[in-house]
Amino acid sequence: MILTCVALTIYLINPDLVNSSSTRPTSIFSSFTLIPNGNPYLINNAWTLSYEFFFYLVFAFFLFSKNNQKLFTSITLIILVIIGLVFPPVDPNWVLKPTTFITNPVLIEFVMGIVAYKIITNKMLSTKTAIITTLIAIAIMIANNFYSSLWIHTLGHIIVYGIPMFLLFIGFVSLESKIPKINLLYQLGMSSYALYLVHPFIITGVTIVMRKLGIINIGPLYVMAMIIGSAIAGFLCYKLIEMPIDRFLKAKIKKQPATA
Repeated sequence: MILTCVALTIYLINPDLVNSSSTRPTSIFSSFTLIPNGNPYLINNAWTLSYEFFFYLVFAFFLFSKNNQKLFTSITLIILVIIGLVFPPVDPNWVLKPTTFITNPVLIEFVMGIVAYKIITNKMLSTKTAIITTLIAIAIMIANNFYSSLWIHTLGHIIVYGIPMFLLFIGFVSLESKIPKINLLYQLGMSSYALYLVHPFIITGVTIVMRKLGIINIGPLYVMAMIIGSAIAGFLCYKLIEMPIDRFLKAKIKKQPATA
C-alpha cells in the first residue's frame, strides 16, 4: 500500500515514468484493490499478488475440510486451468484480463507450491537427491535461455519458471541444514518480499541516472547497479517499514482481549 502510494505520486507527477512500456492505461483502482480489470497496476509486477489473494480465497473456501483442504484447493485450481485450456480466452497471455485471470496456467504453480510443502514437511530429500534436483533445476534454467520458444506454448510460464523453481526450492530447502548460515544472505532472504515490490523503482531510477550520465551502454555496470541498488533498497524497506509495521500489528493483536 505504501509503495503503491509512492507509485501513484510519481504517476500523477509524470505518468511516463510508470508502465511506459505498456500500451494499456494504468488502473489506479486495481492497483489498490488488486482486483484485475485488464489494465496494468501502478506497480506492474504486483499482478502476482492478485493471484496470491485468489489462491488464499480458494484455500479459505475449503476450511470446512482441513484434512483435505490442500487437496481440494489443488483440484480446483487444476480444473480452472483445464477449462482455460479447453476454452481458451481471447488474449490468453494477458494475465490481468478478467476472463484470463481465473483460468491462467500460472495457477498450477500454486499447486506445485502445495506439493513442495508436502514433500519437505513429510521427509526432506537426501543430500544426494537434493544436489541432483538442484543441478537439474539450474540446467533447465540455462536451457531456457537458449530455447525461449518454450514461451510460445500455453504452459510456457510453468516450463520456463515453475518447474525449475519448484526443483530448486525443494533442493535448497533440503540442503539448508548442510549449508552454514551467513547472516548477510539470511537478511537478504528475509527482505526478499520488500525487494520484490521496490525493485521496479530502483530499475527506473538507475536507468534514468545512467542514461543522463551517458554510461547506460556499459552492460555489466548497468546490471550490477540495478542488482545492488535493488538489494539495498529492499533491505532498507524491510528494516525501516516492513518490520516496524509487523511489530506494531503483532503488539495490537496481543492486546486484543480473548473471546469467550
